[in-house]
Amino acid sequence: MGKIRETMNRFLQGRYGYDELGKLLLIVGVVFYFLGTIFRSSTISLLGSIVMFYELFRLLSKKHWDRGEENRKYLKFKKLWKLRFEERSTSRIFLCKSCGKFIRVPKGKGKIQITCPTCGHSSVHRT
Repeated sequence: MGKIRETMNRFLQGRYGYDELGKLLLIVGVVFYFLGTIFRSSTISLLGSIVMFYELFRLLSKKHWDRGEENRKYLKFKKLWKLRFEERSTSRIFLCKSCGKFIRVPKGKGKIQITCPTCGHSSVHRT
């Protein structure tokens, strides 16, 4: 048993591993797979299998920078939507296209020009 564990440890050295995006992909894949099984839809089951295989690919990848970038983009997307949900009654949250900072604007002001306080990039949005 010790030899198998040692072989597995050598194989997994230098691999990317598990992260937040990996958790999401695994959950989505399992849910799709089971929904496909329950409703006897091979298309949904296949989609779930593809998502789980992509998660396995990410888990075993040696390209740490690429997988880290994917995870950082996912975390930024998640943070933006969490802020938008929390502030939905009083404010609108916009993402600056130039520097990527979040800009909070009061809701109900109509169509206004928003200037980023960090980089100075301006754009027109409807609140």
